Order: sequence, then C-alpha cells, then structure tokens
Amino acid sequence: MDQSTVRLILGILLALYFLVHIPLDIWMSVRPKKKLKTHGIKDDDNANILLGLSSLVIWGLWILYVLDPLPSPQPPEYIQIICLVAITLATFVSIWARITRGLYSYSWGLNDDTPLRTTGPYRFIRHPTYSFYFVLFIFLPILTGVRFALVSVLGIYGYARTVVVEEQLLIAHFGDAYPAYQKRTWKFIPFLW
Repeated sequence: MDQSTVRLILGILLALYFLVHIPLDIWMSVRPKKKLKTHGIKDDDNANILLGLSSLVIWGLWILYVLDPLPSPQPPEYIQIICLVAITLATFVSIWARITRGLYSYSWGLNDDTPLRTTGPYRFIRHPTYSFYFVLFIFLPILTGVRFALVSVLGIYGYARTVVVEEQLLIAHFGDAYPAYQKRTWKFIPFLW
C-alpha cells in the first residue's frame, strides 16, 4: 500500500473524528455552566501531564503525517493493514462513544443531572475513548514509521492512573450503580482489561 493511500485513509478518519468531537466540545464550552461536583476527589496531576504530552505527540504525528511533511519508511503491507484496521475501528468506537456521551464528560467533575451512560460502547467497556488513545499510541507510530513516537505509549500508564481517580469520582457520584456497572463491563479492552 503506498503512502498516499495510507495518508488519505488517516486524513478521512481524522476529519470524521474532528467533525464529531469539535462541535460537541465547543457546545460544552459555551453552554451555561453548572457547578461541577468533584466529591472531594482530586486529579492525579502527574498522570494528567503524562496524558497531555502523549496526546500532543500522537495528535501531532497524525496531523503531520496526513499533511505529508513526514516521509518515512513504510512497514510491510500486512502491518499497514493491521494498523489501519485497528485505528479505523478505534476511531469509530471513539465517535460512537462521543455521540453516546453527548454533552457530558466524566473527567472533570459531574453535574447533578449527569447520567451514567451504559449504552452504546459503554455497554461493553467503561472507557472507550481512552481505549481509542491506546490504539493510537501503539499503532500510529508503527503505521507511519515514526518510531520515536512510540514514546506516546507512556500515555497508557497515564490513562490507567487517571481512571483510578475517575472511577472513584463515578462511585462517589452514582453510588452502588457504578460498582454494579463495573462488574458487568471491561475497563478498556473486552475480555482482556
């Protein structure tokens, strides 16, 4: 598979991701604010720094690769296909999760009216958007041939630490409903984790 085809596919996936996420994020930022409840649970600042840096590396890589200033050696075609399939599936699951979640985010605190989402991809995994990042952190550097970007896999550790705090917040907010939900779902990857 030639680089232009890979870049086109990644460009389409990137555009789809942004077409769903950006309008919802903008709407969330401009709508009237309600006081978010943190239930006294504090973020893990070190994990957030690690997430931010890893995310910047991977988003930068994705955008630069699609825009074509990063000529790089291509892996064998079967590796390209595996990576593209993984990234495509993860992108669509992330979009599905964002649409299912709507105008709510559980990461920064919760409103009194924040519902516990247990439909869509949340029926199977509790953190589908984080799973999307895991796939990007691993497969995008392999696909693009930009091996130094594999440093972004440190973001998996950051997300794993963040989820500990986030799930404490969700238990505090939703009470017994959240532990019951935890028992019937996977954290990130069905049948594995």
